[in-house]
Amino acid sequence: MGNFKSTFAGILLVICAAAFLNCSGKTVYISKSEYKKILPDERFTLLRKKIPEDIKQSGAASLSLAVEHNGEIIWQEAFGLANIEKSIEAAPHTMYSLASISKPITATGLMLLVERGKIDLDGSADKYLGSARLTAYEGEVQNATVKKILNHTSGLPRHVNFFFENENYPLPSMEETIRRYGIFINEPGEMFNYSNIGYGIIDYIITTVSNTKYPDFMQSEVFQPLGMKRTAVITHSSQLSDDAQRYDNNMKPYPFYDFDHRGASAIYSTAHDLLLFGMFHLKQVFPGQKNILTDETIDLMKKAEANMGPNRLYGLGWMIIEKDNGYRTVYHSGSMHGVRTILKLVPSENIVVSVLCNNQNNISLRTADDIISILLPDFGENRSKTEQQQKVTEKVKIPEEYIGNWTGKIKTHEGTMPISMKIQPEFKINVKLSEQSEQEPLGLLEQFPLKHSEEFRQPEQTVEPEPEAEPEPLGLLEQFGRAF
Repeated sequence: MGNFKSTFAGILLVICAAAFLNCSGKTVYISKSEYKKILPDERFTLLRKKIPEDIKQSGAASLSLAVEHNGEIIWQEAFGLANIEKSIEAAPHTMYSLASISKPITATGLMLLVERGKIDLDGSADKYLGSARLTAYEGEVQNATVKKILNHTSGLPRHVNFFFENENYPLPSMEETIRRYGIFINEPGEMFNYSNIGYGIIDYIITTVSNTKYPDFMQSEVFQPLGMKRTAVITHSSQLSDDAQRYDNNMKPYPFYDFDHRGASAIYSTAHDLLLFGMFHLKQVFPGQKNILTDETIDLMKKAEANMGPNRLYGLGWMIIEKDNGYRTVYHSGSMHGVRTILKLVPSENIVVSVLCNNQNNISLRTADDIISILLPDFGENRSKTEQQQKVTEKVKIPEEYIGNWTGKIKTHEGTMPISMKIQPEFKINVKLSEQSEQEPLGLLEQFPLKHSEEFRQPEQTVEPEPEAEPEPLGLLEQFGRAF
């Protein structure tokens, strides 16, 4: 798509492009005029010059950002290539895969049904699943409420499942997905356990209760009313055109992939549209937006419900830091193959920042905080102090009580099988599942902390003598990614 110049004075030329195919297969055309580049004032001059250098040095493909302060969009720009193979430059209208920023957006859709009296937040999630049923290994199913699924305290496990278009591994129905993975491994309400399958269940609840497919419901009830014209639930590559390709760290494009937890991960959007979404959640209604939720519900979503860890809390779809370099911030980030994104709000200062990257590269998170540091100098000063303290922080170690050799059983939808693990210092772990050779994960515990290791064992687990030989290691996700 090229740029077109109007030759008609006095007429506003609306430049339209095919944005995506929605789930019914209908082509949607939208205006790009509101997605124009907006350059910032002189405060951002150094950062604006630095971003292309950071992209090159960090090995990212592209970066798209948008910034709002006190109801005004003060910066909207993209850098780098959205698609390297096609030499398509990133632009403010470029749609990026959001990964887990999908969660607060999906939660917003669910809260619409709560306000309409169709869903009880404190009611059992199981009753909204039609013929599908959840299973409890720990606790009682009826105690897993919709709210607990939203705030990741329901007892559901961690779960990541990608379905690549170039693989012969079909996506099962949500009924089958819930049968396989909708299993409570902790007592509901006992602990925080970040669970993608939980938000897959939330999108299925939306479908079941509204009698409308999740992607269609989100399109008509959330994206359109909020003016998010280049946002969609993307489930197939045919829905994409000039959008940001997902790349690995070697700039090799990933094949398109889908999920069995679309509500957690499947939304594509632009930095601009995310800005509108963030402004709505700060009760700053942008021209053309509709108030789809009451102020009380918006406040409830940003209320801390669960403790994620040191200085981090979780609400209903939102992550919260009460003291983020001196300010309360509400945000969600996203990270998966070829994606690193963040949408960050500073409610007290009416600031919204969205930064999107089509590599799994932390440049997006750094850039977001760089922007806030310019808008709030004391935030920047506190950030510098925090970073200096982190440099001298003692390296994280595996607790002594975990080191050793463990055996037990693991239950999957295909049956029960024995499992053994050898846990060593420096996060080195070897795993043997059933009759397979002992395998070693690739840094999994850095993403899935040891306090959640009960996912991989049963109560009859015992410590056994060290094996005589250690076979060649392989990645743990290749062992467990599709076993549960």
